[in-house]
Amino acid sequence: MTTAAIRIYTAVVAVICTAAITFALSAHDRSGRWREQVAYWEDMASRSAHHDRATSRHMRRLAVRYNRLIALTRRSDVRLLRALQAAQHASATASPAQATVYQTVGVPSAGGAAPTPAPTPTPQPPTTQAS
Repeated sequence: MTTAAIRIYTAVVAVICTAAITFALSAHDRSGRWREQVAYWEDMASRSAHHDRATSRHMRRLAVRYNRLIALTRRSDVRLLRALQAAQHASATASPAQATVYQTVGVPSAGGAAPTPAPTPTPQPPTTQAS
C-alpha cells in the first residue's frame, strides 16, 4: 500500500472509531437518563398507590359515619313522630277545659262608676297534624 492509501485508511478508521465512541457515550448518557426516569416513575407510582390506599381508607370511614348518621336520623324521626302522635291523641282525648265566662253585672251607680266589661275567653291554640 502506498503512503497515501495508508493515510486515507487511517483517517477512515479514526473517523469510524470516533463515531463508535461518540455513539457509545451517547448511549451511556441516554441509559443514565432512562434510569433516572425509571426511578422517578417508580417513585411516582409508589406514592400514588400509597395515596390511593389512604384515600380509600378515608372514604370508607366517611361512608360508615354517613350510614350511622342516616340510621340515627331515621330513629330520631320515628321518635319525634310517635311523640307528636301521642301528644295529639292526648289532647284529643282530654276533656276540653271549660273557659270561664264573665258577665257584666249592672251595679247601681252610686258613685258614677261604669260597669267593667267581661274578659273574653282565650282561643285554643291550633293543633298541627303530621302528614
